[in-house]
Amino acid sequence: MNFRKLALSLTLALMAFSVTVFAQEQDPAKAVRKANTLFAGYNQAPSSGLDKLEEAKLNIDFATSKIDAIDAKKQVDAWLKKTKIYLELAKNPTTKVKYEDALETAFEAGKNAVNHEMAKKFQKVSAAKDLQGVAFEFWNRGASNFEIQDYAAAYNDYNMVLVIHDLVEPIDKSADPLAGVDINEDGTTTEKYPTHVQATAFLATAAGKNKEAAKLYEQMLANDMKTADVYNGLFKAYFDNDAEKAMEYLQEGRGAFPENQELLYSEINFYLKNGETEKLEARLKDAIAKDPENKSLYSVLGNTYDNLMKDATEDAKRMELMGKAESYYKTALEKDPEYSDVIYSLGALYYNEAVRYAKLRADLPLSAKKEYAAFTEKFQEYVLKAHPLFIQAESLSPGDRSTMVALKELYAQAGKLDITKEYKTRIAKLDNNETVDKPFAGHPASADLFK
Repeated sequence: MNFRKLALSLTLALMAFSVTVFAQEQDPAKAVRKANTLFAGYNQAPSSGLDKLEEAKLNIDFATSKIDAIDAKKQVDAWLKKTKIYLELAKNPTTKVKYEDALETAFEAGKNAVNHEMAKKFQKVSAAKDLQGVAFEFWNRGASNFEIQDYAAAYNDYNMVLVIHDLVEPIDKSADPLAGVDINEDGTTTEKYPTHVQATAFLATAAGKNKEAAKLYEQMLANDMKTADVYNGLFKAYFDNDAEKAMEYLQEGRGAFPENQELLYSEINFYLKNGETEKLEARLKDAIAKDPENKSLYSVLGNTYDNLMKDATEDAKRMELMGKAESYYKTALEKDPEYSDVIYSLGALYYNEAVRYAKLRADLPLSAKKEYAAFTEKFQEYVLKAHPLFIQAESLSPGDRSTMVALKELYAQAGKLDITKEYKTRIAKLDNNETVDKPFAGHPASADLFK
């Protein structure tokens, strides 16, 4: 005989028997009363009464699973008790881990109590006060989720506070979790409701829930909560899917708050994304006037002129744009001499011009010796300008692929094929998901590149 199988069979049989006996011995109404007694016993000694809380849960779950068997007038009491029990399960350090959905269950039970057709005024008020406690737990959990950057979960929790606000505020304003004000560190006060709506909208945006964010921000506008943050939030919510509507909100916000820098930066991003360089140029200059120490603005404006230069067909216009790009890149480096992105961009500006002269030289007929010499001189001039910048960029960020590719091509143009091979090896390491954490140590002096 297999005693192990026999023991397992007996265990399963006993479990089935215990559940059957529980169902037979209890009727749903008695289960509610027993849950009430057990929960009261738990509250007298929470630290030692966890078994009573668990048994109270078992009874109230049974009762609400058979809710139609309870007298209609008593059903509200069952939902009220379930709200209290599950709220405690969500708060208790042991059971909140065991029953991850306890808070959601507490809310559903409280909502059932409030919406029950037989619920009396005092019962609705009681449910509202318990739901206020549920809201505070959602609030705390949302803050914790925000700290660990789980923005989707944080949004869901914060949004539940809004749902509970909408449910309980008409019943008992004193139970509204978003009633009243918060006192700030400087002694000023902030109304809780609009602050929480905006925080929830922000979390929706952070979680990529743009539809939900737009709905919340538009609700704020409808309630005359017209702030720069609201307009900027609406712009971001519509930015990816409805550019026309995004710009409508942005322009309305810029009109109402012309000095707001966040709205100005959003407008810059819009023109940057859509390639509207003339408008971008104008807005970047506005931004620099308002924030002259912001190195990123000089970088973006330099990049704007850099891109315009590539499309210029006349030499005079090309040199004008190149001079502007060079000037703004250098100003950015005055703000931060180790701004590696700009160091690379300035090097690329020079190197691309070198490549242009190399192509012009290659297209010359053999008889154009004078022009060939002039183009060669220009080619070498710009290579020599780019070379130390690429080396500096590499020293600040040795594993940057763009810098490696630039140096590989530069050394190929200069005829330094042994160094070109070194950079091919480095790039291959990146392709194999290996790291390159040290810059190349064998760079020649720039003056020796063409010797």
